[in-house]
Amino acid sequence: MVLMKGSGIKSAPMIVVSFLLLAGTVTFYDMKKIEERLGSVSPVEFTRSLASESDLILIDVRTVEEFEDDHISGAINIDYESEEFANKILNLDRNSFYAVYCQRGRRSKETLDFMVLNNFRRVIDLYGGIEALANDKEALEYLQ
Repeated sequence: MVLMKGSGIKSAPMIVVSFLLLAGTVTFYDMKKIEERLGSVSPVEFTRSLASESDLILIDVRTVEEFEDDHISGAINIDYESEEFANKILNLDRNSFYAVYCQRGRRSKETLDFMVLNNFRRVIDLYGGIEALANDKEALEYLQ
């Protein structure tokens, strides 16, 4: 075996540093992927996700009365105002993909924040709520 200058124990720190840099880069890109699936999105992005993501779980956080009056097809209702709200959310699978909406966007944004705080990995909420969606013709085309 031929030893080259700079090989052996002296080069071990360089290998460790290289490994850590590579691991940090991979972690950064993994986190970026996760971040892309967390946050408020436009009506078009929201409905595009509904149309393209077969594993997406749609949650309407409005009251039962609002939900019964009208809701997006396929949505489940978890009333933000109910006493059971937190428990119902916390009993969901944290690795599933969720799309959350309400009337104007406040309750869904607060739900998103709660879910992120509790380690849900893939959650989007409809910025502006269904009122914004109802006024966006392009977004409505994805619901057809």
